[in-house]
Amino acid sequence: MLRKTAVAVSAALFTLSLAACNSSSDTTASNPAPVPGSTVGVTSSADNLKTLTPIKHVVVIYNENVSFDHYFGTYPKASNPKAEPAFTAAPGTPAVNNLVTPNPAPANDLQTDNGNYTNTKNGKDAANPYRLDRSQAATADQNHAYTAEQMAYDNGLADLFPLYTGKGTAGGADEFGTKGQVMGYFDGNTVTALWNYAQNYAMSDAAFTDTYGPSTPGALEVVAGQTNGMQIIQTSKKPFTTAAYSYYINDGVGGFTMINDVDP
Repeated sequence: MLRKTAVAVSAALFTLSLAACNSSSDTTASNPAPVPGSTVGVTSSADNLKTLTPIKHVVVIYNENVSFDHYFGTYPKASNPKAEPAFTAAPGTPAVNNLVTPNPAPANDLQTDNGNYTNTKNGKDAANPYRLDRSQAATADQNHAYTAEQMAYDNGLADLFPLYTGKGTAGGADEFGTKGQVMGYFDGNTVTALWNYAQNYAMSDAAFTDTYGPSTPGALEVVAGQTNGMQIIQTSKKPFTTAAYSYYINDGVGGFTMINDVDP
C-alpha cells in the first residue's frame, strides 16, 4: 500500500503480558482459605513451565485488512494539530520502517513521490499517502482478497493499491471519497491507543507472511506460518454441511490446505 502491506495481517503489534500487578498492603492478616470448589490458588500449566525469562504468555494484536503504514506511517512523530489530543514519543524511541524511512532504491520520497501516485494505471484514484484526521475515522477496509492484493503488489513495485484494493467512503472529500483512500494513514493524534501500545511493548514493523488474502488464512499464518492441515468436519446445524470446496484444496498427500476465508 504505502511502503508495504502485511498481506494477510495488516499490522502486527506484539504485546508481551509479563505479570499481573500485585497490590501492596501493610496488613499482616493472612489470606482467607480457598472456598471448596473455587479456582482460588489454581495455577495454569503455563505458570509451571520453566522459561529462560519471566515471560510465559505472548499476546499478539494485529489490525487486519489494512497496511502497517495505515496506523504507523509516521510513527513516532505525530502532526499534533490544534484541538486534537497531542502525542509526543518518549525520548529514545527507536525509528521504525515506515513512510518516513529513507528509501534507498529508488531514492524517492514515499510521502510526496509515491509509486501509487506516479503510476498512471491508478487513474483518477492515484494518490500519495495523506494524513487522516479525527473526522475521517470511518475508513473502508481495503479489498483484501488474495488476487487483489497480489495484483496491487505489481511484481514487487507495490504501486497499484488504489487500482486493485482501494475503496472510498461515500460523500468523502478528495481522496477520502475515492479509491485513493487506501493511501490514507492515521497518526498518534487519531489512533493514540495504538501508538501508546507501541511505546510500551514490542512492535513488528517489517513482518510479512507468505500469503495474500483474508482473515482466517492470515490468522493461521501468524501462529503456524502455513495453512495446511485443515480438517473437514460437519457443522452442528441440521442439515449437516461442510466447508465448500472453494475454501480448501487437496495438498496431494492425503490432507487439505485452506485457501479461503472459512470460519475456523
